[in-house]
Amino acid sequence: MRLSPWQIFGPLMLALVVLAVVFLHQAAPASCGEADESYRAYLNQQAKDLYAEILEEEPDSECAGMGMKRLVKRLCYRGKRLARHKATEQANKVFASLLEMEPPGRAVHCASRRPAKAPADKGDGGQGTARWSMHRILSRPR
Repeated sequence: MRLSPWQIFGPLMLALVVLAVVFLHQAAPASCGEADESYRAYLNQQAKDLYAEILEEEPDSECAGMGMKRLVKRLCYRGKRLARHKATEQANKVFASLLEMEPPGRAVHCASRRPAKAPADKGDGGQGTARWSMHRILSRPR
């Protein structure tokens, strides 16, 4: 029995297509699915890292951009809520993490408008109230 050219080249072409798909899939940027799962599981740092990785490879990625905006909104709300309940140290950590995020627009806006009062200095009898300002946030030692 003699094989026709289609019986030889057909499976060979199919194997090449499968190899190309596998290779291109490995080279493709990470999808937002994993980052969105991290976001839904409240793994904020992991979600931030995954969204940032996607945005680094694809700056115009809509899903990563929206995911980062949702994450900033969540952290901003969390920081304001902590500050409102007098957990100033934890709120400061949340606002500091917001300032390290990219893109910085909304994160800086949120951290700079922080409504909480900072702990009072020891020399004023506990009556002092200092509000966050951009100068104070940006001049903080790292």
